This record gives sequence, C-alpha cells and structure tokens, in this order.
Amino acid sequence: YQSLTFICIIFLKRFNGAFESISILLKKYKNHSNVETSIGLIIRASLLDVIVLLYLKTFEDEICSEGIETTNKFNKIINEFMSEQLKFALDHLIFLRSLNQISKIEFQEELNIVHTSFIHLFNSENIDKSDPTKNLIYKKKRSVKEYYKRIQSHSKNKMQSKDLYNLYTYYSKYDHFGSMTHFLQTDNIAFNLTRILISLENMIFGFDESLNTLYSPVDIFKKEKEVLETLKNQFENLIK
Repeated sequence: YQSLTFICIIFLKRFNGAFESISILLKKYKNHSNVETSIGLIIRASLLDVIVLLYLKTFEDEICSEGIETTNKFNKIINEFMSEQLKFALDHLIFLRSLNQISKIEFQEELNIVHTSFIHLFNSENIDKSDPTKNLIYKKKRSVKEYYKRIQSHSKNKMQSKDLYNLYTYYSKYDHFGSMTHFLQTDNIAFNLTRILISLENMIFGFDESLNTLYSPVDIFKKEKEVLETLKNQFENLIK
C-alpha cells in the first residue's frame, strides 16, 4: 500500500488547499457572484481527485480477499495510473522539439530528468530519444468514464458517488470553453449554490476516504490528521 498511501497524502493536501480556497471565495460570493467560476474550476479538479481515489480503492477489498496475485494486479493499476502523466510529458517534449521550441540538448536533458526520476516505470535503463514513450512499461490510458464505471460497479461507494461524474462533467465545461460554458456560468444563483454544496459533500467524502486509507501506521500521521480533521469540521460548519 505504499503507493496508495503516497497518493492519499497528496490528495489530502490538495483537498486541504481546495477547502481553504473555496472558503475564501464563498465569503465573497454574495457581493461578487463572478467568483463562482473560480469555485467551479477548483471543484472540477477536486472531483477528479475523488473519482481517481475511489477508482483505486475499488481494488482494496479484492486485495484483502484474494492475496498476493491481486496485490500485484493492484500495483500494476497504480503504476498504470502514474504512467499516464509521464506519457503526456514525453509527448509534450516531442511536440516542443518538433517545433524547435527547445534545442536538441534541452530535449535530451528533459528526457533524462523524466527517465531518471521515474525509472521504475520504464522498461530500460536507457531511453530511446527518437520515441521515448515506447520505453514506458505501461502505455494504456484509462478514461474518467472507465474510472467511474468501475466505481459504480462496486456497491461499497455506489450510492455515495451517484452525483460525482455528473458534477465533474458539469464543471469540466468551466475548464474547457465551448458553446455551453457561458450559459452554465450565468445560471440561477440558487442552482449554482446547490451544485456547489453537493460538490463539497463529494469532496468531503473523498477527504474522509483519503484519511481512512492512512490507517497504518496511524501514529505517523496523527498530528496531520488532527489538523485536517479540524479544518474539515470548520468547513462543514461553514456550508451548513
């Protein structure tokens, strides 16, 4: 569970930052309703974190019940997920090099940094400069729909996450401007607040799931958990 523990710690920091930021913006919302766009962008990122977390945790029960074979499968899933951003980073470097926006030397230096930093996700000690993505052990990218479909196929979090994907898709239109963006951002304030509150409930659920995963060894995270729990309680009181 070392990888999942690391991911949950990062998620807790991200949820913490999101709660603090939204708390500040909500206090301004009454007189400055345009801050709802910023709130929506923060929510969108946080809801994706919740989806990823719940997706990864769907394997938890299988690990406990099926032993080492499924533990290896779980580690593969974690590494697949962690490799997705690396593939984007490598593709990005290749794209910049094709436009001559970075030199050959800069390109090779950046490739070496990525390769050295995440060597366990590559199948070779050397990286192919002409096609660095082929050296990744895991190349498959799973969509958010695939994540959510698996969450909904597991009864453990099925009900708690029933609005999760719908809200994530809604706020994704804030992040990617298109024909519906302005229409959605000028919606009735009461509807906006309702969506924000339901989204925050989902974020708090993700926060709790992250916190619950850090059960071993508990004492290592005792101080941090107390601070985050206090912040979460203060935020829950704010949105009541």
